Amino acid sequence: DSRAKHKMPGQLSQNANRLISEALQSEVSLRMDRLKPGRWFISVKFTGATESDHIILIAAIEKGNFIDFFFNAQMQDNYILRGKADVIIAPEQASYEIDRKTLLPIIQELSKDSTNESWTKEAVGKDGSEWIISKVFLGVGKLSILSFIPKSAALEAATFLLVKSVLIFLLLVSITISVSVISSNKLTQALGKLLSATKNIGRGDFDVDIDVKGKDEIGQLAQGFSHMAKEIQRLLKETEEKARMQNELQTARVVQSTLFPESVFESHGIEIRGYYEPASECGGDWWNYSEIGDKVFVWIGDATGHGVPAALITSAAKSASRVLEHFPDLPLNELMSLLNKSIVSAAKGEVLMTFFLGCFDKINNTFSYCNGSHDPPFLFQAKLEKYSKKNIIPLNDNVGPRLGEAEESQYEVSSINLEQGDRIIFYTDGVVELKNGEGVDFGERKFLKTLVSSLSQGPGIEHVLADLEERILDYKKGTPLNDDVTYFAFRKL
Repeated sequence: DSRAKHKMPGQLSQNANRLISEALQSEVSLRMDRLKPGRWFISVKFTGATESDHIILIAAIEKGNFIDFFFNAQMQDNYILRGKADVIIAPEQASYEIDRKTLLPIIQELSKDSTNESWTKEAVGKDGSEWIISKVFLGVGKLSILSFIPKSAALEAATFLLVKSVLIFLLLVSITISVSVISSNKLTQALGKLLSATKNIGRGDFDVDIDVKGKDEIGQLAQGFSHMAKEIQRLLKETEEKARMQNELQTARVVQSTLFPESVFESHGIEIRGYYEPASECGGDWWNYSEIGDKVFVWIGDATGHGVPAALITSAAKSASRVLEHFPDLPLNELMSLLNKSIVSAAKGEVLMTFFLGCFDKINNTFSYCNGSHDPPFLFQAKLEKYSKKNIIPLNDNVGPRLGEAEESQYEVSSINLEQGDRIIFYTDGVVELKNGEGVDFGERKFLKTLVSSLSQGPGIEHVLADLEERILDYKKGTPLNDDVTYFAFRKL
């Protein structure tokens, strides 16, 4: 109770009535001990069982961290006020020389015009000094914190912050410029190396290695450029090698073309017309004819595969045939055996060759032949008015092994009589295995159908080759050949 009597030590007893009165009014009161700086008193009101029954707690607190903020002035001076102008706590040593006679009228004047408990305003003292004053209401005991600083000091602080910001900005700009200069120098050097490499490539020197390190875009560009130059150099070497090989293959093709006879031959009651088209620069098909006295020899063979290896075997067959032509009286099967031994010696079993060797005897009108697993030629007899698949005669008697399989291979001779106007069609498997754009074979059925249709038109053979060539071109429609195409027709006049 405020009317109670209390025994209080020292200065606390002197301030008790004031602390109790202030606590009753505003629930909290705060006072400094003016005789002992650094100690302060606080009183707090507690309501009892009834509204008129109160307990006032008064405590004396030595100087603490909270009071240090007010006792030790910083850039600004801080005060604790009670009400509008009652100074409770003030700095021990103020940063700025201003006494209460000057301070209190300023506070009262500013608080009088303010409708808010908290505010920040500019004020002018009686001596003409300019101040920036801030007041913040604490929310209890009508207490508030007052801070003030001369306007010039605040401006100096703002100027200091501005200058500091400008200096930091200039430092950042300097660092940025330095980094940019260093980066641009590296970039310029890298671009210079790229430019030099480009000029070298423009002169045809692709042996360049750009020493630009880094994982940035320029480094990746330099690495890509070096890789591109090396790849171009590699491709040029490959192109050069391919061009050389192409020239050699072209030369080989020209040489191989000399292995074939003229496509048209007519002499002493015999007519021959032929066609040859290789699938690549060098082919594995070969055909030939030769007239020796009263005999006419015909040769046709197909080496396995095509290209240079197959072309070499055809050259061996051609060379052997030229030698065998000097022995026209040898039996046909012995000629075939000698030819086989030549292919065995040349190919060493790596490349084999199907072969058909025929001989027409003008005196006896007989056609003898040996077949080494070659597609049998078809005989079209002139005595027939119409042709069909049933009356076509395949020459497939006594089929022997392919040339080159074994040196001891043996062959048998078959023989037929030819009448005037009889025609024989010789071919390799490249004709029937010709493929169109869909990969479907031309086939023996279409081949025979074309022959029947063409040979039924008249006794000649020139239109047979023309019709067959037209039919083949129409079937493949530009599709590259997968194998050599060879065929020729023989007619007894």
